[in-house]
Amino acid sequence: MFKVEEPEEPFCKTNWKLEGAFYGLLVFSLLAYIGYIYIYEQKTPILQEITNLGKAKTPTVQQVQDEKDLLVALQAHPLTPIEKRFFRSVINIKGIPKDGSTAGFVDLGSGIILQEEGYFLTNYHLVKDATKFTVKVFNAKMNAESYNAELIQGNPVNDLALMKIVARKVFTPIHVGQSNPVFAGEIVYTLGNPYGTGLGIEQATVVEPAQTLMVNDKDYNSLIILDSAIGWENSGGPMLNSHGEAMGINTAIYSQEDGTPVNAVVPLDAALTVFQDIIGKGFVLPHMATTTTEVTTFSNSGFEIYQWVGLFMLGLLSGVMTGMLSMGGGIILVSGLIYFFHYGLVLIRPIAYLANFFTSGASAYKYLRKGTLDLEKIAYLIPAAFFGMFLGYFIGKVLGMTLIQMILGVFALITSLVLIFEVITSNSYNPKKEKAVLGIPTLKYSYLLGIPMGFFSGVLGITGGVVEVPLQRAVLKLPIKQAIANSSGVVFLTSSFGIFLSLGDGAITGSFDWQFPVLVAMFVIPGSIIGGQLGAYLNHRVPTQVVKLVFSVVMLLISFVIFFK
Repeated sequence: MFKVEEPEEPFCKTNWKLEGAFYGLLVFSLLAYIGYIYIYEQKTPILQEITNLGKAKTPTVQQVQDEKDLLVALQAHPLTPIEKRFFRSVINIKGIPKDGSTAGFVDLGSGIILQEEGYFLTNYHLVKDATKFTVKVFNAKMNAESYNAELIQGNPVNDLALMKIVARKVFTPIHVGQSNPVFAGEIVYTLGNPYGTGLGIEQATVVEPAQTLMVNDKDYNSLIILDSAIGWENSGGPMLNSHGEAMGINTAIYSQEDGTPVNAVVPLDAALTVFQDIIGKGFVLPHMATTTTEVTTFSNSGFEIYQWVGLFMLGLLSGVMTGMLSMGGGIILVSGLIYFFHYGLVLIRPIAYLANFFTSGASAYKYLRKGTLDLEKIAYLIPAAFFGMFLGYFIGKVLGMTLIQMILGVFALITSLVLIFEVITSNSYNPKKEKAVLGIPTLKYSYLLGIPMGFFSGVLGITGGVVEVPLQRAVLKLPIKQAIANSSGVVFLTSSFGIFLSLGDGAITGSFDWQFPVLVAMFVIPGSIIGGQLGAYLNHRVPTQVVKLVFSVVMLLISFVIFFK
């Protein structure tokens, strides 16, 4: 009459130890992150030494002694008025070449500090082929202090790069002149800090105060042309007018035809206009005669129209691919932010996490209403995905940009091959015959399937669906629609964790200001959401095989650009 239920297996006999150890490891990771926050708040060097193990080689005894001798000589030598004014604002930049020609750091050139928070300008050509940057900054006691630095954004059109010193300290901004233009025949000075041991100063005369040149098939507008060569030693440093005020950025450009130098300087107010969206609306130049005076060219606020339209279109394209195929959208987004907008990885990941959070959240909600999303499986996979995200994020901080780009290229290639394979095998596959598999997986250790998705999302900022969907299909034997639905749910939660990690890390370490990635994401997210809905709409009206072939070609092109550019 009545069904007698079997007693549950005693807790002591269940297979809980490995799972418990794994969840304990996740808790330990979160506690480690809290410790990470605490150490930076206390401004102790412990964590910097740990996280920077892969970023610098220990200098030799001879190098240390040579540097000490130079600094002693420098401190014994009285500074000129120009050196006193700019000694703490003109910095030395080092980096590791991407081509592997040198294993350690090499001197790249100079830079000028713009704001107390540590933002500084330099030439893009100095840093575009290097990774893992450090800078040397002199303090009030004339001692050189070394810090890590991050590329915030490059601007190859004007040969400019905006970077940020990774520190929560107050730095000395450059002494900037008013926006009065220099004139032909004016005596000027070019400064640099090529070796981190003192300033190099060269005198020159302005030949042309505003000239447009074509060098190596590129147009450079409104350049200040000098009568003497600008070498790499002063490249990225400031040009001073006859009043000793910084008016431009030295640019050591050489013609590829005959190797002759182009003695050009980018006007400083034009350089600041290029990065006004990051530096801030209505940026007031420091140390100006009148503190309320603003550069007149800063009448525009935030992004130029081509920038926000471009970001919107990038989000739209990534959203369409995600909406139609549920993979590859993150690769398009991250690749576009690298190669079209030239953002540094330190900004790309929080931008991508913010975009993924909203787009995957919309998809997950749609799947939940349709009953495709299996919340039990997501709850089962999410701790491992969180751990993978945590691990991948901090490994990504250690890896150089070159290696990150190579991994991204591999993912683009894998995505292309997956799409081609699905086209080839489409005739033998009938999704209607597949049945949903609900509940907790019975396979041992299957909860570990969340790790790869979280890990690669942490390293690259991509969603990781190209890994997770095939894994759930192969290991858990889930139908394609359910695997996609579950992946969107996991992406939604891991992206929220990634936002917490990246924005918190940036604010704590001083790598960037949290407002900027949020601002960029505000342009990307609407495009991604609209693109996702458009992709879902087109998915029922455009032949799937055609779509997969088109996007497989797109992924191949992305991988080609990454591997061979």
